[in-house]
Amino acid sequence: MVHNCVVEISYTDFAVVGGGVAGLRAAIALAEGGQTLVDSGRLRDSITHAVEPGRAVIGSNLVYAAIHQLGGEAGRNRSVTLPARPYLGISPADEIEIGAILDDHLSGAVQ
Repeated sequence: MVHNCVVEISYTDFAVVGGGVAGLRAAIALAEGGQTLVDSGRLRDSITHAVEPGRAVIGSNLVYAAIHQLGGEAGRNRSVTLPARPYLGISPADEIEIGAILDDHLSGAVQ
């Protein structure tokens, strides 16, 4: 599922969560054959995951990953405020797939 989500980000260039003005800009860029907020693709390519008992963690170890996801102050003396531009999240289709995976897992545990 993580791979599918990364591929979806790569091909559609939609933020998985959010929407608003950023989602509208991405939709316009997609319709015009372009991309928004993609330079080298390094952030997209850095998305990784770890599965442990009771949890799954998805993220990036790049130093600028958090500022893209959460927004905040950056630059010299924190002089620039950047808006959040989430690149990680759960889409409605992901929610359905996660529910199906949980149903399968819990059904197997009950038997």
